[in-house]
Amino acid sequence: MYGACARAAARSASPHCPPPACPTAWPWTPAPALCTSPIPSSALSGACPPPAAPPPPWSTDLALAPTGFLGANGLKIHNGALWATNLDKGTVLRIPILADGRAGTARVTATGLPGIDDFAFTGHGDQIIAALNTVNQVALIQPDGLHTTVLTAADGLQGPTSIALRGDTVHVMSAAYLTAKDPNLILAHLRG
Repeated sequence: MYGACARAAARSASPHCPPPACPTAWPWTPAPALCTSPIPSSALSGACPPPAAPPPPWSTDLALAPTGFLGANGLKIHNGALWATNLDKGTVLRIPILADGRAGTARVTATGLPGIDDFAFTGHGDQIIAALNTVNQVALIQPDGLHTTVLTAADGLQGPTSIALRGDTVHVMSAAYLTAKDPNLILAHLRG
């Protein structure tokens, strides 16, 4: 993270985004930092400017837009693109980062993932493991968009909100927002 983004990330709301400011993620990239827009906006903000000016939208693609609660959510930089989830639409999106740093056109790469929140790339190309918050599931999503449920509430999930991967170990954090009981961390292992 750089400059204004690093300072804004340390606060609960970004002074560089119009109200109601509620940044949800800052994906790390060696290029100029990208910031998320405030909730419930459907735009992703561009390179972080000096504190005196709000960031211009980096992408306002309608695939990012919410349909009720929350649109663009989890963000990652991977293989020359910004990848995002849309919690309301249950989709994974890929937005190419053009040579000049502008956003290309968003492409939906997976659908049918209710309440999709955070995700991680497994190290096998564009294969993703993702937290499905509202249905207490973790899904393994193939590059062609097909997906299978690999963890459920029976495994102890309570509204999984975050995924981290280290080697073949998957760390699934459950915030229990909807159940208000047993927030937890579950460890699982990916099979080759």
